[in-house]
Amino acid sequence: MEPIIVFNLLQSISIMNNACKSFTENCLKGIEANKERLKEYVEKSVGIITAINPHIGYEMTSRIAREAILTGKTVRELCLQFDILTDSELNLILNPYEMTYPGIAGKTQMQC
Repeated sequence: MEPIIVFNLLQSISIMNNACKSFTENCLKGIEANKERLKEYVEKSVGIITAINPHIGYEMTSRIAREAILTGKTVRELCLQFDILTDSELNLILNPYEMTYPGIAGKTQMQC
């Protein structure tokens, strides 16, 4: 009974190996990220409001998030519209690279 299990296991591994090679060759090879489109997705995401929270507080953050959802405006547009943060402060805080590291985004460059 065990040789059959081993045979089937090895056959399944072989099929999976071939599937991975085919997927890589026929689907993944040559794919490049559209950086402008990805940046647009980040800017339009209401989730980036969490990076602003330590700088402006929960109450204002929730107000902006609610407004962004209701109006379809970006978090950046609303912060500028309500004169909460300057454009340069938003550039520091909403930097996607800064937001991927532990801690408060933009804290090292500006005072909270």
